Amino acid sequence: MIDLKEKLNNLSDNRKRILLIAVCVISLMLLVVSEFSSEEGDKIEAVTHASAQEYIDETEKQLEDILSQVQGAGKVHVMITLESCYENVYAGSYSSESKSSGDDSSIDVKEDLVIVKNSDGENGVIVKVYEPVVKGVAVVCEGADSVKVRSSITETVCALFNVSSAKVSVIKGYKE
Repeated sequence: MIDLKEKLNNLSDNRKRILLIAVCVISLMLLVVSEFSSEEGDKIEAVTHASAQEYIDETEKQLEDILSQVQGAGKVHVMITLESCYENVYAGSYSSESKSSGDDSSIDVKEDLVIVKNSDGENGVIVKVYEPVVKGVAVVCEGADSVKVRSSITETVCALFNVSSAKVSVIKGYKE
């Protein structure tokens, strides 16, 4: 009978050890995952800090480089206008309450953001970043008197920025 009690106690101790080891392994995995997602969040946050003007300047330069390679375009200058800039969508939960009194009714929307505390302070958890939306593009180039060049440039700009051809203007510039 004593052997049976000893075996049960040893089995109980082994289960406790296994449970303790399992909890430690899970804790380590959660720590690794949280570090990875924190690094990804930092990358997204770094992207969103770019100003609208920085985005426009870089995009205009890249577009000028591409369009100047169109056969017959010559020297190209570009101006881009934005409809909107970067927009972050944060993790959170939303609830709404509807109150009505007589003919008047109102809806209150409450938002609870998910906040992460780290060495930089408190930050909201970003779940999505909307890129800037281009409103219109003006292109001035030496070869714009050619219908083929104008068409090629318009098609390229429309494809790159997903805008209609009505939002793209291609006009002839002068040679320097």
